[in-house]
Amino acid sequence: MQHFGPFELLVIQPTPFCNIDCRYCYLPDRTRKGLIDHSTVNAIFTKAFASRHCARSICVVWHAGEPLVAPRDLYSYAFARCESLRPPDVNVTQYIQTNGTLIDPDWCTLFKEANVRIGISLDGPKELHDLNRRTRSSCGTFDMVMKGVELLQRNDIEFSALAVVTSETLTDARAFHDFFVSRGIMSIALNIEEIEHQHTTSTLTAPTSVRRFHGFITELYELSQASGLRVREFERARNSIRYFLQTGNGPCISPFYPLSIDYLGNFTVFAPELLGVKHARYGSFALGNVNDDDLDDALDSAAFHAINRDIALGMDMCRANCGYFGVCGGGSPSNKLFENGRLDSMETLYCLLHIKTLVPVVSRGLVVGAQTGGQ
Repeated sequence: MQHFGPFELLVIQPTPFCNIDCRYCYLPDRTRKGLIDHSTVNAIFTKAFASRHCARSICVVWHAGEPLVAPRDLYSYAFARCESLRPPDVNVTQYIQTNGTLIDPDWCTLFKEANVRIGISLDGPKELHDLNRRTRSSCGTFDMVMKGVELLQRNDIEFSALAVVTSETLTDARAFHDFFVSRGIMSIALNIEEIEHQHTTSTLTAPTSVRRFHGFITELYELSQASGLRVREFERARNSIRYFLQTGNGPCISPFYPLSIDYLGNFTVFAPELLGVKHARYGSFALGNVNDDDLDDALDSAAFHAINRDIALGMDMCRANCGYFGVCGGGSPSNKLFENGRLDSMETLYCLLHIKTLVPVVSRGLVVGAQTGGQ
């Protein structure tokens, strides 16, 4: 059975509403204009800091829906309450993941004053980005996003980009790489187009996808090594490989990583994508509500034990059958559920591309670097 926590990542949904309508979006309630209230904000930080699973360093990520739809004063209040409730020995970093279309000078002032880290959803060059990241009237959002990017850069606000990789992305790794570098965006993350919630298909399930993804990742890795572009997935794979080689141990999928809470206060200690999901076998993945329940009590519930048992069984299957377990740890429970219909299962599209295709590319790079005296 998995080790419990501590949680280092707290994902908070301030609103389910999103002002745009991406074609690959998986969120089922993105037209609902709900908003987290002050009492729920208070309950979140009170219960999180009181949990015996609270880590000494926590990243609070405001995510899902579009966080900047919420008013600025909500964040001013939330940041202040977090700071006042934070134990002296706990460090907190605030992070907002945004589509970038609503950034203005006032938001930049708040970001700087509160030292907020920013993630911008940006899929690459205009023609690529606008294929999927569109307004509710089906117009591309690239120009609006880039205005936000330029505002961040003019205000010296550090940010990273998050790009969803679709079949179209794989067409030209150099154009993808050169776009970010030429715009001075030197830190990016890659999310493959996944099968989740309402997004029931992916352009990456085609028979040629593995070959094309391998070619894309290989070229992107080589280009990034030369340019200094930081790619989250390369860094994670590199760290996992090195850790496994040094210790013989790999990462472990654990409850409470992350802790995810929606705008109503409902929480889960499993993958945030599972929050709001109802399943015939498990019922709701929401294990309680911070306005009424203690987080640690969730570990005593029948629902938790049923979910956790099957996640552990899936991990055991991966451990026994997959040579990549040492650098993966058993895969994402949400991917397994959405793709395979079961938590106690193995390979997913994420495993196939982000692990089994990407890791060998990075590992070869490590070997070459070691042989030539590089990093």
